[in-house]
Amino acid sequence: MCILQPRPRTKRFTLLLRDKYYVYHGLQSLAREWRVFNDLALCNGDIAIEVEVKGARKHIKSRYLQVWAKRASGWQMISWHSTPIPQT
Repeated sequence: MCILQPRPRTKRFTLLLRDKYYVYHGLQSLAREWRVFNDLALCNGDIAIEVEVKGARKHIKSRYLQVWAKRASGWQMISWHSTPIPQT
């Protein structure tokens, strides 16, 4: 349906990436579901993230919701929410 586009980053987050506070080693989509309502689309799913935080490697599973709006220039992500999935 659409290609993921980079979302604007805050200056603080950009500096954390530049200074290698966060180093992402991998992202893997585990599940994804789309629901389209005219010019609005919701995408929810699960993702596995391999990230290094201040030198410590972490494996995180997260559940997310994206909100997309159809604009004159194409589909644009307008909102993102993610929360870790508790380990059992």
